[in-house]
Amino acid sequence: MLNKYHLIFICTFLFAACAGEQAEKDNETNIVSGNVGELLEPIDYVGWVQNPENGLKMNKVIDDIQFSVQYKPYEYIVCMEERTPSVQDSLLKRKFNELSEMQYFDLTISLVDGAGELLKYRLNSGQQYSERVNYFSFAMQKDIVLVDGKDTIPCELYHFERAYDVMPSGTFLLGFGKKNETLSSSKTLVLYDRVFGKGTIKLTIDKERIKNTPKLKTI
Repeated sequence: MLNKYHLIFICTFLFAACAGEQAEKDNETNIVSGNVGELLEPIDYVGWVQNPENGLKMNKVIDDIQFSVQYKPYEYIVCMEERTPSVQDSLLKRKFNELSEMQYFDLTISLVDGAGELLKYRLNSGQQYSERVNYFSFAMQKDIVLVDGKDTIPCELYHFERAYDVMPSGTFLLGFGKKNETLSSSKTLVLYDRVFGKGTIKLTIDKERIKNTPKLKTI
C-alpha cells in the first residue's frame, strides 16, 4: 500500500498563474524554506526551478542518450501538486512538514533525436523488452544512489512513470532520506546503467544553486 510520502511525491502536474502576497506570511515562509533570493508567484517559481540555467536541473548527453536530473525543493512539489495560482502559507507549512523527512528528484532518460521508444532502444527481442519493463518498474531502484556531501544514500522512494504509447523518454520519481539537515552539501545522483551501456552516470546539483533558490510567495 502506498504511504503518504509515495502519494505526495508521485503527483506531478502544471497549473496557470497569478496572484498576491502578504508580507508577514512571506517572512514566515522564508523561515520554513530556508531559501534566499527574490519572491516568486507559483507559476514563476516552477519555471525558475525547471530552467536548466538556474542549476537545479542538470543534463548529460552520452552518445544518443540524454540523462537529466531535476532537484525538487519542497515548495516546488507543493506548487506542482496544488496547480493553483497562489499557495496558502498554512498549506505550505503543513506540506513542508509532511515532505521534510525526504529529498526528492526526477530522473529522465531520453533519446537525443526524440524518435522511437526508449524501451526499444537497440532492442534484440520481445523478451528483452519485457525484461526492460520489469527492470525499470522495480529493479532499477537498487542501481541509484544519492551522494549527499560525505554520505551515500540509497533510493527509498521510486516510481517509474511508464507511458503506454511510443515515447522517446522515461521519467523516474525518486526520494532519498536525509543525513544532513542543512543545505550545505552538493548532491550527486548516481545511476549504474545496466540497460543502455553508458556506464556510471553522475549528475550533480551544486550546493550554491540550492542555496540561491528563490522564495515562494504565499497568501
